Amino acid sequence: MLRTSIAGDAEVVRIGEIIAKKRGPNRNIYGWFVVSARNAALMGRQLEATKVEGNPYHADIVLPDKDCMDKLRRLQHAQSLASHSEWREFDDVKERALGQI
Repeated sequence: MLRTSIAGDAEVVRIGEIIAKKRGPNRNIYGWFVVSARNAALMGRQLEATKVEGNPYHADIVLPDKDCMDKLRRLQHAQSLASHSEWREFDDVKERALGQI
């Protein structure tokens, strides 16, 4: 997860292009899902800032311990996150970011 509330569109595009390039020549980035901290916290989840190489804005969504070992509960968390997220198309964000420069 990328903390896009901290990073602007141009920075998110830059990071996305770096990550896609690291993955190899046949890998593209088409977009990403945005989940608000409020929606991530539903069902007792927590956000944990976890910087990864090339992405200082990365964060993990941590499930409650009691749900980690239960496959059905993990699926419920995934479905909840998906239903409370917004898809952002990479090319649209890139075009908007270029217009801001």
